[in-house]
Amino acid sequence: MSDTRTHLLDAAEALFASRGLEGASLRAITSGAEANLAAVHYHFGGKEALFSAVVKRRVGPINAERLRYMDLLEAEGGEPDVAGIVRAFVRPVLEFLHLSEDRRQ
Repeated sequence: MSDTRTHLLDAAEALFASRGLEGASLRAITSGAEANLAAVHYHFGGKEALFSAVVKRRVGPINAERLRYMDLLEAEGGEPDVAGIVRAFVRPVLEFLHLSEDRRQ
C-alpha cells in the first residue's frame, strides 16, 4: 500500500471517528494526511469510497478472527453453545480495542 494511501486512511479514520462522516471534510482529511485532494480521488474515488475503505480496513481483520474462533469451536466437536458463539463474535472486537488502547498509551 502506498504511503499516501495509508496516510489518507489514517487521517480519515481519526476524523471520521471524532467528527462523523458528514463532519469530516476532505480538506481536513487531506491536511491531516499531508496530501492533496486529487490523491483522495486517485486512490478512492471520493469521500464515500474512502469511508468504505476505512471501515473495511478495520472490519475485515475482525471478521477473519471471528471466523477463526468459530473454526476452533467447531474443531472441538459437537455443536457450539451460545456462549461460545457470542465469545467468538465479541472477543475479536475486545482484542482490537485493547490493542488500540495500548497504542495510545
